[in-house]
Amino acid sequence: MYRMRGYSVVLILAIAIAMSCGSAVAQPRVPQMQMVAGGAGSVLLDMMVLLRLAPLQLSVAQIDAILQVCEDRQPQTASETMQQLEELRERLLRGEQPTAADLQLLGQAFRNLRGPAGDDPQAEQTIQIIEALLTPEQLAMLAQGFMGRGRRQADSGAAFAVFAALTRIMNEADADKQRQETEALLKAIGEAAGGQMDEAAIQDLQNFFDRVLAMGEAEFTESRQELLTELEVLVPPEVDVGKLYLAMDPERVQQQIRFLFMTEQAQQLLREMRDARAEEE
Repeated sequence: MYRMRGYSVVLILAIAIAMSCGSAVAQPRVPQMQMVAGGAGSVLLDMMVLLRLAPLQLSVAQIDAILQVCEDRQPQTASETMQQLEELRERLLRGEQPTAADLQLLGQAFRNLRGPAGDDPQAEQTIQIIEALLTPEQLAMLAQGFMGRGRRQADSGAAFAVFAALTRIMNEADADKQRQETEALLKAIGEAAGGQMDEAAIQDLQNFFDRVLAMGEAEFTESRQELLTELEVLVPPEVDVGKLYLAMDPERVQQQIRFLFMTEQAQQLLREMRDARAEEE
């Protein structure tokens, strides 16, 4: 098993090498990159993933299943690239200069680190399989961008999410698109409420949206707090904020799955997480 931390360091080192070959103006930034390329930079990369993985409370069985799916569908070239990277790392440590082939290898490694491309059909199938391995609660956390902080705005999270979406809609210049996005938002609220909203509650929200969209920018800015307070009353308590994010932006879950499960870094951390759990049992 090759070291993911070494992999990340090599990639960051490549950026430092490229910068050192640039103009004299850019050179003062190189020490900063070298500092990030040290142990602290590697730990920070890990923490960005772990802070999102930990709240999911994945079971050992889920971790094993996810890793199996990824390993079964991972191209053979990925492990070969890892071996070549480790060899390159050792050569660089000995003071050898990188070749054009080395830089090409680093480019391939960087693509592996980011995970599969968005238009990769095999990746889409892998995402669907992993999605089926997660619970509805875990999917809701992914959609919400959960990072171990407790639910956002615990008492008014749903109203906060609706208001943020409404603010984005307000910035849309096309009136027809505003109307379409408002309808989609209202539908998402209904889904997140589990079908428990009555017609009167739906109509009240629709009237609120129509009134807000008719406001000018200055009036909307001045009335933000009052509008949010009104939304806290209008959005039913049955609306789950995580499910609301999931209904509003299903593609966000796919992005999170790519980042948290389908990169080399994430898979190494999942292995370490599984091994740590096994030691405790």
